[in-house]
Amino acid sequence: MSAIPKVRGSGWMLFAGVMALLSGGFNSLAGFAMLTKDEGYFNENGALYGNVHAVGSIVLVFGLALLATSFLLLTSNPAGRVLGIALAALSALFWFTAIGTYPIWGAIALITDFAIILGLTFHPYDGAA
Repeated sequence: MSAIPKVRGSGWMLFAGVMALLSGGFNSLAGFAMLTKDEGYFNENGALYGNVHAVGSIVLVFGLALLATSFLLLTSNPAGRVLGIALAALSALFWFTAIGTYPIWGAIALITDFAIILGLTFHPYDGAA
């Protein structure tokens, strides 16, 4: 049939790499949007983040780091696994705090971050993927 051998866990690494690409794009876009806004993120109770430019810079850096991590995951680099879990967890932590201001955008970002963590921890990785 197929000359390409099936490597255990390689589909989950591919899934996590694609989801890291999506999450990195979401975070980069959100960080860029925060950098171009002059006012803070506000909800009915007051300011969520007062210094939007600092938060935007951090989110943009996380987004670009997730994009680089997606390349590592898609090339089956073991360092991408560790970076992917760490960056997805930090991204999820940020979006968990911001979900009250932007519920749909925050929910999409949280789902992609949790999907990255699921894809990297669900199936054992044997290093040959």
